[in-house]
Amino acid sequence: MTESRSPHPHVQLRSTSGTSISAVIYALLERGVLLRPALACELRGSILLRLGHPYKPVRVDLCEGEIEVGDCDNNDRAHDLVIDRKSTRL
Repeated sequence: MTESRSPHPHVQLRSTSGTSISAVIYALLERGVLLRPALACELRGSILLRLGHPYKPVRVDLCEGEIEVGDCDNNDRAHDLVIDRKSTRL
């Protein structure tokens, strides 16, 4: 019996709070996965987005077959890439 695989990773939204932009990042990633599924399947790692006050940090975990997006409450955790924007002007 062969294992059936999805043609693209599953994007999942995890915990969020009032000042979170995780849902926006989730929507952008979900769209990107639909547009470039082969590239999305190759991505591995953990990303932390710190966009500054008033937004909570967002974590993106990319592993085989799944992309998880949510608020990052554990600042001690190691990430492969950290994007840190101290200014509130984007």
